[in-house]
Amino acid sequence: MFSLVISEEAGQIGQIGHFSLVIFVIGPGMVPRPLFLPCQPYLYVKNISYGCSIFRMLLPCGMIEIYIFVGGWLGMAITDYIVRPITPEDDFERIEYLFYRTHIEGKQEWMAKHKIAYRRENWRQLLFPDSGGSRPVVLKALSLSGFAAEKDGVVSAFATVGISTQSRNGYLDYGFEQGCSHMLKELLACCGTMVKEKGGTRIYKLTEMPLGHIRNDQISLWESHGFECNPFYHVFVDNRNIVSWNPPENVDLSKIQLPSKIEIEAIAKLLEEDREFFLAEEFRGNFAQLTPDHVFLCLYDDEKEIKGISYYKVWAKQEGSFVAAFGVHFRPEYEVSRDEVRKLIQATLVSMQQIGVTAAWARVSSQNFNTILATAAEGFELSPNHNVVMVKPV
Repeated sequence: MFSLVISEEAGQIGQIGHFSLVIFVIGPGMVPRPLFLPCQPYLYVKNISYGCSIFRMLLPCGMIEIYIFVGGWLGMAITDYIVRPITPEDDFERIEYLFYRTHIEGKQEWMAKHKIAYRRENWRQLLFPDSGGSRPVVLKALSLSGFAAEKDGVVSAFATVGISTQSRNGYLDYGFEQGCSHMLKELLACCGTMVKEKGGTRIYKLTEMPLGHIRNDQISLWESHGFECNPFYHVFVDNRNIVSWNPPENVDLSKIQLPSKIEIEAIAKLLEEDREFFLAEEFRGNFAQLTPDHVFLCLYDDEKEIKGISYYKVWAKQEGSFVAAFGVHFRPEYEVSRDEVRKLIQATLVSMQQIGVTAAWARVSSQNFNTILATAAEGFELSPNHNVVMVKPV
């Protein structure tokens, strides 16, 4: 028989508290004798269905996972590893190795063929910017946390979750040693708890694969952990010489206008209505405020309804040189011709040339494949791989 005494510190998910696990040893003709395990830190991980909760406690032999139903004992399991937060004292060379082994190893030849350079991440700087340096611009809108699965004193798997300061949703990254993918279950639970505590509702995972591929091992892995795969993939396109782009004679800019402030504020909602949730997340992250470096163009129909949207953000790279990250989306509920798609792309490039943008890149959804064709026709190069967005509610 088991009895649990749980302190009131565990009032909220994710709090660290303590409890004592008392095992009563009962034998024939014996008076029950209590065997006390030392009081250890535990993490209240999450509530699951029908009032059942999960607690985890660190023991000398590993980690014990206890399932509790309405204050009583329901079941428990002991692992041979522990899951804990990543700290500044961790071996970040080891974390970099796990990331490299998971995502890069075995792909070097393909990367060299397509001139894709591998850039080592400074994980200490990303997770703990106060320890030296600062985060890259792309991560400044994220609150990043990490967790490690440790076995015999060595980190065998890790996961990080970047939480958007706008949506509060999370972006997952990870790495693991061969034979240790089972540890991701606990790591994902910790990341999900973190997102939920911050007010988010879902975790995103981006998987990469070469153009033409429809599945990879990452998709299968994360589907087994409850992630759903977006039916449309995203392609990166870039044009590093906007200045030399020659617009066609008599560019048709009819039905392309600057949207109103109300329409701009509704763009993220339109993307969500069209089930482009990840693009909506990016829009909210990069265009949360209307500033002079944000440019918006809309393609309207005869009834002044929005059929397509183009938007970009300008950065000053150096004196007299500007780069832009842009997005383009066409609403699936409207019939949009190839000419209309190309018209909006051309209008966007004309606008960039007027501002002085020298290079631009975009993430383009395959939901409207004509968009990918139109950007290629206007001088954009396609990345040799594409992204599939996976999502899991928390």
